[in-house]
Amino acid sequence: MMKRIIVEKDNTILQKSYITPKHRIVFKKHKELSTPKFINKIMKQDLIILPKNTRLYKDYGECKLFVTEHPPQLRTIKIATTLIYKWKMFKLWCKRNGIKDGEKFFEEFGSKGFKIHTFNLLFPYMICITSFSQNRCYYFYVFLSNKPIVDFQTMLYKVPLSNIQRSQTVCMGSSVRIPDSNIFKIPVSEAIDSIFKALFEGSFNSDYKYNILSYQKIEKFFNFFIWSYLSHNDPMQILQEKLIEYKTLGEVIKSIEESYGFDESLKFLHLTNSF
Repeated sequence: MMKRIIVEKDNTILQKSYITPKHRIVFKKHKELSTPKFINKIMKQDLIILPKNTRLYKDYGECKLFVTEHPPQLRTIKIATTLIYKWKMFKLWCKRNGIKDGEKFFEEFGSKGFKIHTFNLLFPYMICITSFSQNRCYYFYVFLSNKPIVDFQTMLYKVPLSNIQRSQTVCMGSSVRIPDSNIFKIPVSEAIDSIFKALFEGSFNSDYKYNILSYQKIEKFFNFFIWSYLSHNDPMQILQEKLIEYKTLGEVIKSIEESYGFDESLKFLHLTNSF
């Protein structure tokens, strides 16, 4: 015969369920708060609206860290460097692969030879890490992944672009239009969205070429003409292409914590909506 006993003490309910005295007793412990105490607990927290695509939010007290994940998408970038050599390599690649419309696809470049050229490129999953501190500093890291974040062991890969330092922080440059003077006055969600958009508003020049040079043997990413052509004509080649490993998500976050002195004892995990 099923018996159930409920004992309440100090807002804690102990629930016992068992079939017979000889069987194992299962205990379930639940913590209850009165409505006023619950509201008071919530109001004491620093509530924020999370940015779009947020997968992880960590609060270190004075510092906050956000991990956002952006699905595969065509994105427009500007390249401010000479591309004559890569243009020649692209034409050879077209000839080698029997592609007859390659030069026509970039007819404008071939006729004018821009120094600054715009490419429409397909990016796999983009994983961004943005950290803020009360001293008005922020750090922005960007990575690629061939799949969504699964856990802290998810491998992050280098983005085949310039202007990214060895630590994978992005050099945004002075020409990028970020509302710098107001970025800590506007909502955090709006600030982080502004930083991500700014990544594609400026031009990528020849500064910090660590990442792009690491892709020299992967021509589909090293040559923007090939990357762009395949993005529009055979996107699966881009999404399935090998990427250059960097570190796991957990290793990157630990490195950030150590680099900027984030207090691990103050860390609160606010969101793990996919782990």
